[in-house]
Amino acid sequence: MLAMIVAAPDKFVLMFTFSMLALIAGFALLKGPRSYIKGLLIDRNLKVSIALFTSIFLSLYFSMIEQSYFWSLLCCIVELNAVLYFFCNTGITMNQIKWFCKGAYNAVKSRFK
Repeated sequence: MLAMIVAAPDKFVLMFTFSMLALIAGFALLKGPRSYIKGLLIDRNLKVSIALFTSIFLSLYFSMIEQSYFWSLLCCIVELNAVLYFFCNTGITMNQIKWFCKGAYNAVKSRFK
């Protein structure tokens, strides 16, 4: 991905931002949208939530409208740090992963009986 960052940083930032949005949406659906949004908006996570959504907006703005490579990459780095904070502190738990895998296994098992 280093070559893509050097050759076309605006495309890298665009794809990175869309993948982060898809990852956040996926975890929200896995954990439950209401509880995930509540987790984003509690006092402990509010500043990072604001930083995350601001960096997502600014990275899209600088990559598509202004086409400022430096600022779009800088916002992408801020976005990465905010996402890592969320996945380390408010991400899904191991019990939820086990529950999901058990349900998927049972669905596949019942399908082939």
